[in-house]
Amino acid sequence: MTPLTSVLTKPVLSYTSKTCQYSARKLAFAVLKNYQKRQAIGGVRLGVTKFDLLGPADNIIVKIGERGVEHHVSKIPLARHSEYFKIEDAKPFFFELFIDWLYWNEIPSVEKSSEDISATLFISLNWVYSMARLMLYAFADRFLVPKLKRDLNRALATDYCCLSMYLGLDVIDFAFKNLPDGDTIRDLLVDMYCSQWSQSAYDIMIQYN
Repeated sequence: MTPLTSVLTKPVLSYTSKTCQYSARKLAFAVLKNYQKRQAIGGVRLGVTKFDLLGPADNIIVKIGERGVEHHVSKIPLARHSEYFKIEDAKPFFFELFIDWLYWNEIPSVEKSSEDISATLFISLNWVYSMARLMLYAFADRFLVPKLKRDLNRALATDYCCLSMYLGLDVIDFAFKNLPDGDTIRDLLVDMYCSQWSQSAYDIMIQYN
């Protein structure tokens, strides 16, 4: 069985207003890493995190959202990755993704949650998937989690710049309302929207929105 520590390092992908570098091996590395991780924990993740190995004295309780959903979190990674945690209006879903990232040190998967939301609301799975990552990116920006923000920058660059994921005006609108001026992901979304724009596609989008 291959231990987690032997997983290959991912190639770097990032977006700036000047360049977007991409390695075709990234997807293969991601598949390999996921397979090795599942092997190392017996094939099923079952929501286990490194936090389960810590004692009560090593954690704090963070309450999220209007209902005060409680998360027991180790204060060590919180202090290391984020300088500010007053999360009264954050959504529990995105904080759960953040907790997942804290302990597994990789971009959390939103596919299953996206599928559930898409099936419930009858909307595009691609839209849900891309919007979820963008919302998590805005979460990382707001609550000062620079490493998560960098990781999501690379993931979003893959989605839009390299995999040509369709971009709607609602995504642009969210980015401009929730990200600061000069943010590179905002620049990316504008560049990609301009490159994808056509009069016919725009007319159809306006008709159904």
